[in-house]
Amino acid sequence: MSTKTAWRARRALLAGKPFRSDNTRVDIDEGVLWLYRSAVVRRVVGGWLLSTCGWPTNTTFDRLGVWVSGSLYRSRGVIYVCGHRWRGDTRLVVDDAGTIIQMD
Repeated sequence: MSTKTAWRARRALLAGKPFRSDNTRVDIDEGVLWLYRSAVVRRVVGGWLLSTCGWPTNTTFDRLGVWVSGSLYRSRGVIYVCGHRWRGDTRLVVDDAGTIIQMD
């Protein structure tokens, strides 16, 4: 289950409003959700680009999990999004509803 911070950051980014809480912030000008110094969610044409930025931690999964309509989890070091393997640093684009648009 995702934290309040993850949901509040998602709502802020979708609404175009700034947000900051501890290690998470939303930059409206760039259309980015930052976790520490990593852009884990970025606005792209037609949707939102998700990335672990090389940090597949519980906190990263918490922030990304609210952007995917299905499941996001790890099993034996492998990341799965909606049942599909994902490296975490390859292209994963979702729409506002969390439906996967592109996954490389």
